[in-house]
Amino acid sequence: MDDKNQNKNTYLLNIERIMELSQSMTDEEKEALHNWERIYVTGDGLSTSDWPGWESVINRRSH
Repeated sequence: MDDKNQNKNTYLLNIERIMELSQSMTDEEKEALHNWERIYVTGDGLSTSDWPGWESVINRRSH
């Protein structure tokens, strides 16, 4: 697989993972993500997948 297709595949897998994780987020986490996106997701490079709160959602799902 060439680099372009690999990057596209990685991006799609990240989107899929975010969609799956979002189903187990608390209302507080959803609000925190929304607030974070309003401040940091401005088209300058950061995206929803960069939210620092994902780590706690992932850790909770892993147990």
